[in-house]
Amino acid sequence: IELVGADSIEWLGAPLIVHDEAIGVMAVQSYDEAVHFNSQDMEVLTYVSTQVANAIERKRAEEALQRSEAFARSIVENEPECVKIVGAGGVLQYMNSAGLAMLEVDDFESVRGKSIYPIVVPEHRAAFQGLTERVLRGEQGTLEFEVIGLRGTRRWLDTQAVPLFNEQGKVDGLLGITRDSTKRKQAEAQLEQNNRDLQI
Repeated sequence: IELVGADSIEWLGAPLIVHDEAIGVMAVQSYDEAVHFNSQDMEVLTYVSTQVANAIERKRAEEALQRSEAFARSIVENEPECVKIVGAGGVLQYMNSAGLAMLEVDDFESVRGKSIYPIVVPEHRAAFQGLTERVLRGEQGTLEFEVIGLRGTRRWLDTQAVPLFNEQGKVDGLLGITRDSTKRKQAEAQLEQNNRDLQI
């Protein structure tokens, strides 16, 4: 309680504490000479200041999380390789722009919730399904396979896949990082052809 100047001012303040650091003060004051704060008023103000400090900290944490999520999304969306999340049955839960370009898809909404299996060429589909099922059981794996994009382009892709765990520790998705290996496969095929030509 303070007395300031010629007039009597009742002032009561409590610090706003976040992680053992005072980030501000919550104060109440009265110019009414009949009002006198007591220890019970201090307890109430201390309780309220604690709730306010907690609310401020939650808001800061939410804003920090939003910034972190935005930063992560920016990184993933600008990653030159395909980043995808696949669920049971090969259902697409997420795919970045690079992946959509590999599949010749204009936007993710057109393939959200659809299985990726049909775009894998038949001769590699069983291996791709097997990889997906193993990863969803908690294993990791790699695979090189071919796909046919929605506009008919055939591509070789090389993927690394790991399981995604939820808060309960159960696998609820496959995280895959995939690169286009078409040029390398074409170069290898050309080299093999050249070697065969030299042996003739």
